[in-house]
Amino acid sequence: MLTILLSTVEGHGALMHPPPRNFPEETGVRLYPPTDESHLWHKFSENYWYNQGCQIGCDQCDQLCNPESAGAGDPAEMGGHPGPCCSHPMPPTLPTELRTWNENELQEDILNGHTANGEDLTKYNPWRAPGHAPVIDSCGVGGGALWPDANLTNYGTIGNDGVPPEGFPYGVYGTQLPRSQNIQTWKAGETVELMWSPLIANHGGGYQYRLCPASIAAKGGMVAEECFQSHPMEFVGENQYVQYLGNTDYGRYEFPAIRVTEGVKPVGAAWTRNPFPPCEGISGGEATHLCEMPMFDPPSVMGPDWFGYGLSRCQIASVVGSVDSSCSQEKWFKMKDFYQFGIVDKVKVPEDLAPGSYVMSWRWDVEQSPQIWANCADVKISVAKPTTYRSAEVAPNPHMELRQAMEKLLEATSS
Repeated sequence: MLTILLSTVEGHGALMHPPPRNFPEETGVRLYPPTDESHLWHKFSENYWYNQGCQIGCDQCDQLCNPESAGAGDPAEMGGHPGPCCSHPMPPTLPTELRTWNENELQEDILNGHTANGEDLTKYNPWRAPGHAPVIDSCGVGGGALWPDANLTNYGTIGNDGVPPEGFPYGVYGTQLPRSQNIQTWKAGETVELMWSPLIANHGGGYQYRLCPASIAAKGGMVAEECFQSHPMEFVGENQYVQYLGNTDYGRYEFPAIRVTEGVKPVGAAWTRNPFPPCEGISGGEATHLCEMPMFDPPSVMGPDWFGYGLSRCQIASVVGSVDSSCSQEKWFKMKDFYQFGIVDKVKVPEDLAPGSYVMSWRWDVEQSPQIWANCADVKISVAKPTTYRSAEVAPNPHMELRQAMEKLLEATSS
């Protein structure tokens, strides 16, 4: 059973349960509604843990790579380059029907100069071949990467305005953070529930959960990532859930999960598609763009209006203005209620894990941008209790005793 106490702890997307190590209670995310006369959203202590400039088939992430997929920003203006992020990206492996982003160009986008010019702008982004893009750190990087001062702007960093909250150094690797404050204990072989949320910015894509012994995870880099890829957690059952967390809805909604096992890394290990659709169009509803239709059909149980880009529409509107996303206090609270949900999956703890301390990595391979969002939580694995069987000798069935006595009597008589 999943039990969670929340005070909105999110980045663009974030692990919610088990409690991640980069959201300690005293420095975690705090979201505040707008209160001043300008009705702009004020943010405090928002954090971003991701890997920037990571595309499929590349050997490493290029932290200055920021293709203008979905109008994520002008890379030249921020000192970056438009990509690809390496000289040898691999072809996509993801079936077309499992994509979460498209370049359907809305007239509003074209008028504002956001056009794909017939190109596949997300062709090499992580979700197009799940697991095949490298990472800088398996638990995310505070702010996405560590850029030189020359590549920082007043608005933020390349790809995002990601600055870690007070208490976290800029550019710190999640594998180097202190252990989680609320460490969960799991038994090898048991089924557990995990939850994450795309509350702030919905970049599409899909995700996977992985485990690694804490001593190896602490080494970071490719050593840690190879370890995590060696212990993917198996999704259990064919369904997943959306858990609303209030203030107006506390319901849990169940629907079929959409998973992919072909063309992925690790080979054959399932990835699950993010079920929450962004808005249709090249931007997904980001910033000044309209949000009127879903990128793909939402699960039927969630209703036709269950789609969106996230609460960052209010944030971005406060910086650049917007056609429909400026937020009054009333609208802020309505949006907050709408996006106040987590995506829940049942997963199996591998049976062959030795007892001890482990790190669980949630890896979100997005499609909108060359980014991999990641959080880690510390867990303990205990030995699964062996199955105990009732002994017929301890408390024998009297009916069976009588029957056995009769069978012996018959055998004696016949002989």
